[in-house]
Amino acid sequence: MTKKIKLVILSMVICIASFAQKGYRNPAATYCETLGYKYSVQTDKQGNEVGMCTLPSGQTVNAWDFYKGKVAKEYSYAAKKGYNIETVTEKIDGYVTEYAVCTRDVKGLKERVTLNELMEKNGDKMELATRGPEKDIYEVAKYNPNFTASKANPASFDWRNYNGHSYIGPVRDQGSCGSCYSFGANACAEGTYNFATGKYDSNTADFSESYIIYCLSAMPAYKGHFGGTCAKGADYSYSELQALCDVGVVNESVFPYLDQDQTCPSAASTASKTKFSAWYRVPCSNIEAIKTAIMTYGVVDAAVDATATSWNNYSGGIYSDTKTACNGSPCENTTTDHAIALVGWGHDATAGDYWILRNSWGSSWGESGYMRVAVTSCRVACSVCYLVYTPSAPDTQAPTAPTNLASSNITSSGCSLSWTASTDNVAVTGYDVYKNGSFLANTTTTSYNVTGLTAATAYSFYVKAKDAAGNASAASNTVNVTTLNGGSGTTVTIGTGTSTQGYPINCYYGYERSASIYTAAEVGTTGSISIVEWYPTVATTYNVPVKIYIKQTTASTITATTWANSISGATLVYSGTMAGTTANTWKTFTLTTPFSFTGGTNNLMVLVETNYGGTGAGSSTGPAVRYTSATSKHMYIRADNSAPTGNGTVTSYRPNIRLTISGGVATPKASNDLDLNVDESISAYPNPTTGIITIKSEGSIRSIDVYSITGAKIYSKSNINDNASKEIDLSNSNSGVYIIIVNDGFKNHTLKVTKR
Repeated sequence: MTKKIKLVILSMVICIASFAQKGYRNPAATYCETLGYKYSVQTDKQGNEVGMCTLPSGQTVNAWDFYKGKVAKEYSYAAKKGYNIETVTEKIDGYVTEYAVCTRDVKGLKERVTLNELMEKNGDKMELATRGPEKDIYEVAKYNPNFTASKANPASFDWRNYNGHSYIGPVRDQGSCGSCYSFGANACAEGTYNFATGKYDSNTADFSESYIIYCLSAMPAYKGHFGGTCAKGADYSYSELQALCDVGVVNESVFPYLDQDQTCPSAASTASKTKFSAWYRVPCSNIEAIKTAIMTYGVVDAAVDATATSWNNYSGGIYSDTKTACNGSPCENTTTDHAIALVGWGHDATAGDYWILRNSWGSSWGESGYMRVAVTSCRVACSVCYLVYTPSAPDTQAPTAPTNLASSNITSSGCSLSWTASTDNVAVTGYDVYKNGSFLANTTTTSYNVTGLTAATAYSFYVKAKDAAGNASAASNTVNVTTLNGGSGTTVTIGTGTSTQGYPINCYYGYERSASIYTAAEVGTTGSISIVEWYPTVATTYNVPVKIYIKQTTASTITATTWANSISGATLVYSGTMAGTTANTWKTFTLTTPFSFTGGTNNLMVLVETNYGGTGAGSSTGPAVRYTSATSKHMYIRADNSAPTGNGTVTSYRPNIRLTISGGVATPKASNDLDLNVDESISAYPNPTTGIITIKSEGSIRSIDVYSITGAKIYSKSNINDNASKEIDLSNSNSGVYIIIVNDGFKNHTLKVTKR
């Protein structure tokens, strides 16, 4: 076997296949799933993981309480077999164990049998020890030649409380997978890294167990030594520690753990990794050497023989048994089956020295997820390893400056910013956004939505990148943004029907097109359209490429035509991927290019194309979008395998729509014009007039719009300064009533004037 290992000299030992390996399941999780119930993990207020079992009734109970017969007895294995179940608490030589006993009356005699015995008797024995990888070749690392055991170790030490801080994170739960080796390795890695880098309490590292199980195990150097599936454990070579030195480990957030088979994600290959300098074994049963390794390097990785029922059901005290000898050859290969971590030790006047053992069965097991165990019991001192982490030299190189900063979705109170990512010699960890030269916010993505701005106000923005060492880049380019008038915008809903169809956001055909006309009177306002929404009533999960176009048209109905003709002159306001729909809630599309709608004689046409490709997906009604009948105001075109080229089909099934419009003015409706409430803070004179009228205001005047009684806009003037003329010439207009809407920069004021 030719396998190159850095920093650690290896010798080869051929072992017989009867040796157990590190791969022991959580008994409570295995019991829950053996009964066909669902096991899940919740997190308590301290961040510790707690195993829960969901019963057929829908009730969710603590999995360890259920396994011990404390709760939900009617759903227990005992109940299924006609037994009662009770919890027995037993004190044994300084420790306490709790386990379930099944009872029933048989011909006047009371039968008592433990839960595990009953399950085995009926052929339902829980297989807790999993089979490790196929190889029976074990690599045994030599000891660190520079390591010397201290002769003056303190009586107690605990990484959970070192100088008033915890250097190890919350308790984890491996569930029913045989993945204990990954939790032991990561607890060691996290404790070592935390101590070396000075990270504690809420800042402790959280590395990915799944990355060890599914990513590292697939690499040729480690394949067959550990993992690869949820069920497999690891051999005695501790190749998982070698992998942490050769390759490193990613954070839990990159590849979160699940107690089921997973696939290594592509993101893991490019994610930042924490690599360790070396790993070493501690001499077998050398208690002072183990203590020295814990104090010098951090949490250590170890293995135990967990086959005893008393070990599984431990609930408190100092555990001890007779499995104290390391009789393997070599001694590191003494039979064990469960990987754990040691975070410290203590001393008891009666029991003597004990280790503080960290398990991976959730915080409901043992003493809040931990065990105090006599220093040689359950073979805990036979196979102990530690990692070495050497912090790299300080990073002084700043990231490159972000580029291509741009703004979009500008409203009266906010805007969206986006930019091209920076690069760094280590990794970019985030971006600081600045407004008018002052820090505004931090984000880890290459976009940020700015809120809380003032209407009709100019702002400048730039962005800086930063890395984990705190180095900041030079500023990006600066973008200038002027917010719109008119507050946060008007929401306009058109259509009240509850009938449903797939359009305009379905993908039943590979390529679908939908066009709808909404009249200016229905829109009822003018301004910048920033959001378009439709109302699906069915949840979907398809990722559908969507394009949205908008244009103004004097037509009030649709004539069948091609899609190319339909989008001619339209503005592409949105292009992106729709990640499914949620039932009975508006599906929102925030436009990357807001559309200016002027109203008057212009109506609004909204055109949508979906490009799922191929022959599409889902059903003909897809997300079941609500529509309202509107004669000849909707058209669709659809085709599979390629974009449609023929004329569309005109229907009356126009989708209900909701628009968000900012910075505009309400379009007067003819039927209500004569009943307008006139604002006395604004006046026009002379009124009636034969031609020129002058607008007078108690405050500022920023824009003036004039509408005919039919709702057509006949005059518009914006960006008016205080010195500009406030006169309007109606000499060429027909006689009649006109509506004048004046904006003072904050709100609209309405006047009614008569032209003779």
